[in-house]
Amino acid sequence: MLALNFENYLFAFILTVFAGLSTSIGALIAFFLKIIMINYYL
Repeated sequence: MLALNFENYLFAFILTVFAGLSTSIGALIAFFLKIIMINYYL
């Protein structure tokens, strides 16, 4: 069986945090671009 040591947990945790931050940053960019485009056309 696969041994789950601290390095594996650390790698999985960092990867998960990176994925969450990327998703959050992308959502914020899309949200603010939508606001900018709405204000541009008004």
